Amino acid sequence: MKITGIDCHVMLVPDLNTGATSSAQDDIIVFVHTDEGITGVGETDVNPWAAKACIEAHSTHTMGLGLKDMLLGENPLEPERILEKLYTGSAMNGRRGAVVCAMGAIDIALWDIRGKAAGKPCWELLGAKAKDHITPYASLQPMGHCFEEYRDS
Repeated sequence: MKITGIDCHVMLVPDLNTGATSSAQDDIIVFVHTDEGITGVGETDVNPWAAKACIEAHSTHTMGLGLKDMLLGENPLEPERILEKLYTGSAMNGRRGAVVCAMGAIDIALWDIRGKAAGKPCWELLGAKAKDHITPYASLQPMGHCFEEYRDS
């Protein structure tokens, strides 16, 4: 199996408020396509335009390779090896911030492909489940200018 393409879709709420501290307003969805018709889906919670640029940037030299350039033609069933390749090849692009977040979206998509190809959920590929159930948790930055507005948001 080989990676044949990567599509990045920036998602924004129609009434985007750049003055808000709310990551619920934007997202990037990354689709990694294969020659066997399996598509993996990943996402990351970083500025979606920055992540898209990190993925789609063209290579300039051996330590400034573009993530998409490094992915095309690779076997998506080897996410650990690919993540190491991306990390090493993008050393001069930045190993923190948007570049690492973009790699995370790709990694999720690769594990999605691996699970689909094996006909198993990703957690099963990573090892035995740790618990039968979990308590969900969500965290958003509140909006407002005073304690009551923060609490209510």
